[in-house]
Amino acid sequence: MNSQSRITSSALPVFFAVSVGTVFGVPTQTNVTQSNAPYTISSSDFLQTAGATIGGTGTFNQEGIQGLGAVIDGIYGPQGGANANPGLGAFSAGSGEVLTISFPQASGVTLNTVVSTAAWDGARASQAFQFEYQSILAPGVWQRVATVNHDPGQLPGNTNTQVTLTDSTGTLATNVTQVRFNYGNTNFWGWNGYREIDATGAASAAPVGVKVLSSIQLGQTFTPSSSDLLQTGGIVTTSSGNFNDETAVGLSALTNGSFGPGGGGANGISSSAMGNAGESVTYALDLTASPGGYSLSGIDVYAGWDGFRGGQKYTASYSLVSDPNTFITLSLVDLDANANNAPGGDISTRSMLRDADGELATGVAAVRFDFGDVTFGYAGYREIDVFGTAVPEPASAGLALAGLGLFLRRRKH
Repeated sequence: MNSQSRITSSALPVFFAVSVGTVFGVPTQTNVTQSNAPYTISSSDFLQTAGATIGGTGTFNQEGIQGLGAVIDGIYGPQGGANANPGLGAFSAGSGEVLTISFPQASGVTLNTVVSTAAWDGARASQAFQFEYQSILAPGVWQRVATVNHDPGQLPGNTNTQVTLTDSTGTLATNVTQVRFNYGNTNFWGWNGYREIDATGAASAAPVGVKVLSSIQLGQTFTPSSSDLLQTGGIVTTSSGNFNDETAVGLSALTNGSFGPGGGGANGISSSAMGNAGESVTYALDLTASPGGYSLSGIDVYAGWDGFRGGQKYTASYSLVSDPNTFITLSLVDLDANANNAPGGDISTRSMLRDADGELATGVAAVRFDFGDVTFGYAGYREIDVFGTAVPEPASAGLALAGLGLFLRRRKH
């Protein structure tokens, strides 16, 4: 699906990547179940065969249970809590505790399913966590793909729960270097008793071309950049559409360096631009400052609203200095947050466009975003960040090479 091409302009050297990628659907809690009997867990799943390293911040061994070693030991352990002396096979986790699983594969791993199983007496078989991952394409950036909060309440006897995370494409994420579970509390008992985390997957191939990384947050906001290319001056903006449904402030919100408050409606209008099908915005970059255009390293798009309008649907494209009126499709993004939220809740999303070689395109004169409708029509976009650097002018590059040659000649004497 992805390919790379290089061309040379007669005016100046231009190298660019032509690649079309589509974002995976947002994973959902497709299977949340509860039982009085133990579930079947694996003793040879992907986490146990991939050489994964388990770490974390927290206690994980309340009431004398095993702790982090239980995450992938393939042992369910006896039913019940401290009274049953579970010993092996269980780990505890509560608010503020973080479990991290790291993978040694050079190109990361592909995860297809993730299954979390809990079991205890009473109410401590609840599950509450945020599931996130890091990709080799964006080191240090956590992509949140699911928020789980399943509380069966205080029940008599033994309780077992199981949460399975899947994606409509069959793939949760690719080129994953780490995953983490940010645990929370589900009731006044605090921590819960977890038994195992199973996963299916395989080692990833080296990524090729443009990829889209997506993240979704419920009730929380993101922090966009305040110093990307669209905020450094000399940018000319043209658009088609009004972008101010529900009296949203419009296009100026997309380049002000702020996500704004969570939610939508009256709470979010001062920081939103509403993107409808058929609407578009084009940012002509500052070619006075950089006649050779710009080398783009990444594009981040943020959205946030109440209900289902925090999703994203757009086509990103760019034009070259050698032909500024012809736009080349960079990526198609369809990040519909519908399945992850209930009407009236706050939802925020982020899509990140990255290329495996660190460069989306070079010699870029302008970038354009053509919007489409999500489930409930328009979406509430909060910010667009475009990252990159100016392409050196040919004369400057020649002087630099000449200076390097002089330096090397001097070193020989």
